[in-house]
Amino acid sequence: MGSTEEVAQRVACKLRESGLAVDVLPARHVRSLESYGAVVLGAALYVGRLHKDARRFLAANRDLLIKLPVALFVLGPVQKDEKDWKGAQNQLEKQLRDFPWVCAGCAVQLLAPARLLHYQNDYVIPTGTTNPGGYGLGMMFLRLGKAIVKGHGGEVSGYSAALYLNRDAKVAVIVLSSAGGNGSVNVDALALRALEILSK
Repeated sequence: MGSTEEVAQRVACKLRESGLAVDVLPARHVRSLESYGAVVLGAALYVGRLHKDARRFLAANRDLLIKLPVALFVLGPVQKDEKDWKGAQNQLEKQLRDFPWVCAGCAVQLLAPARLLHYQNDYVIPTGTTNPGGYGLGMMFLRLGKAIVKGHGGEVSGYSAALYLNRDAKVAVIVLSSAGGNGSVNVDALALRALEILSK
């Protein structure tokens, strides 16, 4: 699971706590927006551009998105270098010019440093849950037996990857897959199972 999905799950949890019905889907898996009253789109910036799935989603759903409330969250650099942050803001503003009907008149705002610190805290995902309630600026923290393991996963078109580390056992596992990057191979599950075996 990548950082964008982790943040999407956290946003969904907050919306559900407010009594809203929420579906979390990869942009490329959305077939219709007909039954939705609003859209929150998450994406990452890759080499100065919104992820291609997000760009395709925005272009393909133009007619419906014009009529719906739309919110965007976009993940960029994780370093504290203000130059990188300003560059990401400029890149996002440039990308949104290609979709003026989504965000007409809106301004790109960066998270305030104090708010960003919240995402640097560690939250542990309870054992057996599929809801990624644990995160720390893109890094997941899971309970594996008695150990807390740290990890991160993600995918780009055609590829998926996962990395998990059990510091106590001094074991790390990386799983890379070229099986389409479409969820057909659960690299997170493979990496965690391998980590469990190697940590014994």
